[in-house]
Amino acid sequence: LGYYSRAKRLWEGAKKIVQEFDGRLPNNARDLQKEVPGVGRYTAGAVASIVFGECTPVVDGNVIRVLSRWRAIHADPKKAKTVDLFWEIAASVVPEANPGDFNQAMMELGARVCVPQNPTCDQCPIRKNCRAYNQLEICKNISKDGFFQEKKRKRVDTDHESAVSIVERIDLDGVEPLYLISKRPDTGLLAGLWEFPSIELSSLDTKYAGRSLETTDYLKTKYNVELQECVRHDLGNVVHLFSHIRKVYHIEWIQFKSEEKFKETDEIKWVTMSELLKAPIPTGLKKAIKLFEKFKVRTKIFLITAT
Repeated sequence: LGYYSRAKRLWEGAKKIVQEFDGRLPNNARDLQKEVPGVGRYTAGAVASIVFGECTPVVDGNVIRVLSRWRAIHADPKKAKTVDLFWEIAASVVPEANPGDFNQAMMELGARVCVPQNPTCDQCPIRKNCRAYNQLEICKNISKDGFFQEKKRKRVDTDHESAVSIVERIDLDGVEPLYLISKRPDTGLLAGLWEFPSIELSSLDTKYAGRSLETTDYLKTKYNVELQECVRHDLGNVVHLFSHIRKVYHIEWIQFKSEEKFKETDEIKWVTMSELLKAPIPTGLKKAIKLFEKFKVRTKIFLITAT
């Protein structure tokens, strides 16, 4: 879910480094994490140890697997308390000399030798001190595949359904049609991206008749768009999967003619299709646009034109 904000954070971090740090990164993990937007605990530790030689740990999934087997820790690696424990253990073993090399070696050990399934323990340089390996040597019939790293129960995807309106405004002066979009909040899911007007639905309220009534009221209330004379088409739905959400978008295409100049704000715009495609838009919206374009190609329904 952090994917869409990475470019924004990178830009914010770069600006702050130039403006407040004279173009130089802080040389320790504490200041990197505290001062630079987008830099978390892992990145701060990696940069500080590898670039600046600070004796500080780096913990990722590979390191957690190595440490959990080395110390025979059977715990959920995704829980905050467990992760904090692994950071403490990692900090206790990072050497003063060449901490960056050590951290990279730990990550490589987990990526190449101490892998999730069928680890090559006979090639591992720390097997003599590995508690999990020694216990498995005593009890040969126990599988070594992830035995000392508890698997988190698979999270069931949650269904979220939305009514999405592709509102197309046909100007009577014959210019290119304009589409209504709004900007999402700067925090939360899909932060700062642009989208078509949408309403969250309950799973029991997805029929087109109900959706269209809700949409009419919503467009009037939030966007001051009154749909007195318009053509409406139910285009069906598209599905987009996030890490823990199954999002179902029910798409409606609404066309109307207007000479009115609608007020725009920093969060509400009327744009051409070419402008829309250049804007920062989520993948779900791109799927909606593809469905919209396919419908326009194959439909036999009369469409509004400027003439």
